[in-house]
Amino acid sequence: MVEDRGKRAEDRVKRASGKSGRFVLEIVAAIVVGAGIPLFWIWLGSQIQGSRGASNVEASTAVIMVLGILISYTVVLLVAGTLQARGQQSRSRPPTRAPWLRSMRDEPYRPGTTKLSPVEVVFVGTAIVASIGMVIWFFAFAGSPLPS
Repeated sequence: MVEDRGKRAEDRVKRASGKSGRFVLEIVAAIVVGAGIPLFWIWLGSQIQGSRGASNVEASTAVIMVLGILISYTVVLLVAGTLQARGQQSRSRPPTRAPWLRSMRDEPYRPGTTKLSPVEVVFVGTAIVASIGMVIWFFAFAGSPLPS
């Protein structure tokens, strides 16, 4: 009986540490996806632009930066989707159906009945953090664009 309690406590610690580790990995992935990719392409654009003018960005540099960001996000999504699909093959679970693909005659959608996948958690979390950061920057630090 005492061994059972010790084993259950040990299992709880393992589950908690696993969840904590997953949470930390999700935060790191959100930071890399939300800030790392755009900042990398801005840095690369500054290297391409060089000394040709610090006050004006050439159209070619802007196109390279925008396309680079879009391609980087596409590659990250493909890699994350592949990893997620590989992880789901080990579990026998029916494929998730998106709410907008449900028929009107299908069972009613109940929000909160299914959990988000780790990929969805990272991208939703990134969107939320980036949105909050943009609002804080806009209202607290941007200043007025009107001439004074």
